[in-house]
Amino acid sequence: MFFLRAFFVFLLLIGVAHSARAETETAKKPQRIASLGLCTDQILLMMVDASRIATVNHQAADPVASYMAKAVGSIPLNYGSAEEIIPLHPDLVISTSFGAPDAVRILKKLGYRVELMPLPTSVDGIRSMLLRVGQWLGETEKAKTLIAEMDKKIADAQARNQHKPSPRAIIYSPNGYTIGSDTLENDILRQAGYRNLAADMGMQRFQQISLETLVTTQPDRILIDNYAYNPHSLAYSYINHPVVRQMIPFENRMYVPSQLRDCAGPQVADEIAWLADHR
Repeated sequence: MFFLRAFFVFLLLIGVAHSARAETETAKKPQRIASLGLCTDQILLMMVDASRIATVNHQAADPVASYMAKAVGSIPLNYGSAEEIIPLHPDLVISTSFGAPDAVRILKKLGYRVELMPLPTSVDGIRSMLLRVGQWLGETEKAKTLIAEMDKKIADAQARNQHKPSPRAIIYSPNGYTIGSDTLENDILRQAGYRNLAADMGMQRFQQISLETLVTTQPDRILIDNYAYNPHSLAYSYINHPVVRQMIPFENRMYVPSQLRDCAGPQVADEIAWLADHR
């Protein structure tokens, strides 16, 4: 009987310790998080409840650019200035290495906790990024769930499109820029079943490409951000040049939804699926 009672007391103590540890972990989670840019906004909105978000960047509410626009709701918006963030008394500020540099510098100098989200150059890099951000937010399990969902979407898209050929594609952005190797975009194309002609030509990262080169590459597909639907944009005028129209017919032009490609995050699974389904 003594041993039985001791066993129950032992189980009770374990339960109390576990509960106390869970309460401590919850207390350590940042409760007033400020995000300074679109890319951190979207990850934050995916991982934590709105009640813990002090502010997100105004771009987060733009349905053209933001994958998570519907989740913003009544969360206060900012324009990336330190003056907007300080009155909110955040216990964590997140940004990227290129986003709101002046605000980041000032907030760090004032002693606020500021974390900079890395910029992945591959889908595998997104997995690492999500785990890191999950640690900052106290949401490691949520990060793991997002990764698992992302991986399943990619695998499903690859499986249902595996019978299709691999088109020769090139990305074409405003001002005549294309995207080569050592980039997330290149990895996305590869995982969606395309050959990136810019990478095949030895181009790395972001480089300009002339209309003459664009035409002579004769891509099977030309991928254009859907911002280029604007008839007044430079990209639109380039791709509607008479020579380009003749060499690259409209049916070979793919207008990729901006909210899928503007930032690195779990939404790249949707971009890969979109591209694979349109092969």
